[in-house]
Amino acid sequence: LVAQFNETQMHRIIDGSSKTRKSVLYYAISGNCLMMVKQNIKLLEILNDAFTLDGSLKQSYLTLDSH
Repeated sequence: LVAQFNETQMHRIIDGSSKTRKSVLYYAISGNCLMMVKQNIKLLEILNDAFTLDGSLKQSYLTLDSH
């Protein structure tokens, strides 16, 4: 998705419909969003590792019916 957005922005730069300041802002926002996604994924991986339950403990928790 990021590659697709970058290619679209490159076409706007080439055809002159995007000015330099807008392009810099676009890439800054795009880069920051990508970094936040990576950090969130890492956080979820850490939480998953920290809260992995063993079989006996997992059975003691109430399970909700998905219906």
